[in-house]
Amino acid sequence: MVFLVEEEKAIGLKPVISVLDEAPVLTEEGFAIVSFMVDTTFCTYYDAVRCLIPSGLSVAAATRFSIAPGFYHDTIPNMPPEQQQLIRLMLSADGQRELDLLFTGPGSGNRILIAEAMSEKGILVKETLVTRKVGDKIIRLVSVAPGIDPDSGFTPKQREVLRVLQEHGALPEKEAAYLAGVSESVVKNLIRKEVLLETEKEILRTPLPRIPMDASKILLSAKQQEVYEGISALYQADEANVALLFGVTGSGKTSIFIRLIEDVLSDGRQVILMVPEIALTPQMLAKFRGYFGNAVAVIHSSLSVGERLDENKRIVSGQAKIVIGTRSSVFAPCENIGLIIMDEEGEHSYKADSSPRYHAREIAKLRCVRHKATLLLASATPSVESFHAARTGRYHLFTLTERFGTADLPDVRLINMMQEEQNFNFSPISDQLA
Repeated sequence: MVFLVEEEKAIGLKPVISVLDEAPVLTEEGFAIVSFMVDTTFCTYYDAVRCLIPSGLSVAAATRFSIAPGFYHDTIPNMPPEQQQLIRLMLSADGQRELDLLFTGPGSGNRILIAEAMSEKGILVKETLVTRKVGDKIIRLVSVAPGIDPDSGFTPKQREVLRVLQEHGALPEKEAAYLAGVSESVVKNLIRKEVLLETEKEILRTPLPRIPMDASKILLSAKQQEVYEGISALYQADEANVALLFGVTGSGKTSIFIRLIEDVLSDGRQVILMVPEIALTPQMLAKFRGYFGNAVAVIHSSLSVGERLDENKRIVSGQAKIVIGTRSSVFAPCENIGLIIMDEEGEHSYKADSSPRYHAREIAKLRCVRHKATLLLASATPSVESFHAARTGRYHLFTLTERFGTADLPDVRLINMMQEEQNFNFSPISDQLA
């Protein structure tokens, strides 16, 4: 991409030194979400962008100074005292690490100012190094070089290493030595002789435990089937919709989620499932990983920076079709969303209490409009605004008034505590409860 700028307008522009990312970090949809958040929550663009970009993608910029090639030592006496002191410290530094510490440790602020002036005179060279704060997890693999005959010119131990690699393919150096029953020095020797080739492979860090697949089919009651078919019809309409599933606790809302997700995945689209708290994520993950396996990714604040970055990669690459997480999962980089589910949608945790003070429901609505997807709000205690919108026809309302199977609803009684006080019971426990 080339930008033509008139000379008088180019004042103050800085040259682009290098392109840091091969693909855009923010998509067109990402920019739309950022603009929406800035307009509705009055946050800064920086705060909004930070919500969409995993912290592992952030970069650190460092300035490095080095002595210019061709520097003449006999010019040092002609320099000002502070420049003489700095150049001597740089000349006495033992390696690049000590040299970098001169400009990052105590007193570095004053040294940087002196070095800036010296770089303008050509005495020092100034470089800006940009590095990712979290790198990719890379393992080194060894494989047999093309054209190698394991039966000619090798010791028995070396032949065993070659046999193992030909049988199993590329393996880590340590694993190849273990399977062959030899020391790692045998493998290293073959690498030095170029009998084995070394390659690098990225390993995605995942917080998800291995869970056996559950092949049992989801069975729905007559009422569940009716609700499922109603929501499925909204999804099949290929337009943005919002539905409220108002179901009592234990009514089997999760089973309906699974059936709907199966439909969305069969269409090659993606799903975001939000839960209000991290504590609910493991049990939800166990349920959905049992049915959908590695197609599930997880996003929440307890992940390490590396795990969150790699889960983001799995979503972008299409390996993960279902994203389960807390409020921040609404920003997952899905490119073809068919369904967004907010479980326990009335919980306050869906509203951020620090800048940007967005509500996940509003971001979900925005994304559903863009993707022509369905937003399913589910709760036994929906928020007042969602329930009002459903009662007035702005949302589609579905209800589950009975518990699944033979489970009975609890016997609930409302006690007027003011009446208790009139009966001289000033305890927080009513007479009936006692």
